[in-house]
Parts: sequence; C-alpha cells; structure tokens
Amino acid sequence: MRSFIVGLLLLVATVAVKAQIAAYPVISEVRYYEISGVNHEFVEIYNPTGFAVDISGWKIQYRSSGGAAFSDKLTFNAGQTILSHGFILFGGTTIEDETGVAPDYLSTVAMGLGNSGGHVRIIDDSGTEIDLIGWNGATWPEGSTAGTTARGGSFERKAFETSTEATMNVGGADALEGN
Repeated sequence: MRSFIVGLLLLVATVAVKAQIAAYPVISEVRYYEISGVNHEFVEIYNPTGFAVDISGWKIQYRSSGGAAFSDKLTFNAGQTILSHGFILFGGTTIEDETGVAPDYLSTVAMGLGNSGGHVRIIDDSGTEIDLIGWNGATWPEGSTAGTTARGGSFERKAFETSTEATMNVGGADALEGN
C-alpha cells in the first residue's frame, strides 16, 4: 500500500509541474514595428515536438485587427522542415543588423504588421490553421490578445503556464524552452 501511495504522489507531482506541450509547430514570437516602412518586423516559429516537421507549402499569414481576410506573407519552400526543438525565423532585412541573427526567410519589403493590432497565423498546405496569435486590438485572437509592446519589443509566448518574465529572460530557467 505504501508503494502505491508513493507512486500516486509521484504521478500527481509530475502532472502538476508539467505544462501542456503542443504537438505541432507554434508561433513563438512576433514583432511589429511602429514606424511605417521600417523593415524590423519578424515572425518566429518553434517546433516543440520530438521530431522534424515538414512545412513544405505552409504559409505565414497576416490580418489587420478588424480585417476581413488574411493575406499571405510567406509560403515555405518545398522540402522545408523544422527540426525537433528548432526554430524558423521570417523577418525584415534589418533584423540581422539589429540582432545579429539572420532570418531563415527574408522579407525584402516591410511586412506591414499593424501596430494598432493584428493577427498572424500559420496554416498548413491544405489551408488548416495550425496556430494563431493576435495583439492590441485584434478581434479574433486565439485566447486573449498579447497586448502592446514598447518600440522595438516583441510578443514572446510563455514556455509554460508558470513562466515569468524573469524565467523567460536570458539565463532564466525557461530561456531555452522554445520561446
């Protein structure tokens, strides 16, 4: 009986500390920029699964806060995969100058992500929505909107429900957990 209770307590403790991990690639970070025409915007996708995911033909799409339709911003090349626990970065030409990180897919024109609100989603090659994020005045976000950021800031999804700003920052316990 004692080993059964200890085993049950371990199971309960394990369930309590683990957050639900998505079984598909997710939008892990989005950045809009408040100055029109400046090409500092980006969308980062993370693969939290234990296997590479083929994203051939998938799209990143954008819709303004109250817009009626999504528009394509990027279609991934044939043969493109995201490795297990890997990232894909789609961003403007000035991202590398500012951050030192070159986008995997380069937007040669300003992406036009609305600073007054908007939505970014990824869809698969059949048009099925995989993930969606909305900010500021977004009218159709997945859950609640991400709010606003200071100029040059970004929306970074929490790695776990228990993550805080401190644990998500460089050196924090969750800093390398897919955010």
